[in-house]
Amino acid sequence: MEELVLETELGRPTGTRPSRRLRHEGRVPGIVYGLGADPVSFTVDFRELRGVLTTDAGINAIINLDVAGDTQMSIVKEIQRHPVRQEVLHVDFLRVDPDVEVEVDVPIILIGEAPEVTQADGIVDQTLFSLPVLAKPGSIPNEVTLDISGLTVGDSKRVADIVLPQGARPAIELDESVASGVITRSTLEAIAEEEAAEAAELAEALGEAGEGVEGEETGPGGIGARGSDDEDDDLLRAAEELGIDLTAGLRRQQADEGELAQASVHGSDLQDVIAAGNEPSDDDTAEPAAADEILSTGTALPAGEDDVSESKGVLGLPADALSEILGAAEDLGPEIDPDDDSPGEGRGE
Repeated sequence: MEELVLETELGRPTGTRPSRRLRHEGRVPGIVYGLGADPVSFTVDFRELRGVLTTDAGINAIINLDVAGDTQMSIVKEIQRHPVRQEVLHVDFLRVDPDVEVEVDVPIILIGEAPEVTQADGIVDQTLFSLPVLAKPGSIPNEVTLDISGLTVGDSKRVADIVLPQGARPAIELDESVASGVITRSTLEAIAEEEAAEAAELAEALGEAGEGVEGEETGPGGIGARGSDDEDDDLLRAAEELGIDLTAGLRRQQADEGELAQASVHGSDLQDVIAAGNEPSDDDTAEPAAADEILSTGTALPAGEDDVSESKGVLGLPADALSEILGAAEDLGPEIDPDDDSPGEGRGE
């Protein structure tokens, strides 16, 4: 280690104005204390002071102060600077014993690169820039280094990862963080926007898929849909088991939905003819579909009935027969309201 010597001059006046005059003359007020000895005030030449503080050791350089012919080993404890001009206002020196450890702050230098952090669009955030170290004056390092090559996002390098020279040890906890791999705010915002866009696309895709499935289950002709043909077949089977013909009634419902055209009857009114118990003449040109449509009005009577009474229900059937039909139809298909003349749900138009 290079031996640094700094000449001092005793007998400086104290106070703000005398100190200002000394600085104008190119001298800096100073003081030395420590090791149980009395503090001594003096002045040093600013150019010589700058020379001993600009070596590789920096502010941790071991300086031998020549105080009135007495050499005292010391280190710089504190430098006071002007807040605006940054000129040195005052300097404090601390006496040290070459065989006793002293605590100093040593600069931390990061070496290497962190490729994984860079690839993730992150940065290396250094949180500790100087390391408090305990060492004897001859073992004080100029600086300490920390390799960040293996650093990843979310990981940290700690004091324990710093390799100190022999004779020096850290003066703080080993788990103290020195540098971390972090994602920048802009990167986090970009990731959040990308995730939000992906979530929106997924929600849209799921919504379209759900509509497709719902259409298959409930749409016309889809799975689970019961069209008018299925319901009519259920009613016909139920009536057939009871020996009753419902063909005319079903054709009336189909006519209301527009599936069967209204038939015209030429000649005399077939409604009156049938009510009177007569058959239409050969000259009448009514098509069978038209006759069936008239029968579907409910005025025609099933076999074995002589007249139409108030006790007859829908389709001109007795109430007990209609109840049996509806009971059988309920076992085969959806419930039917005998008082509801509107087309059933799911019928085609």
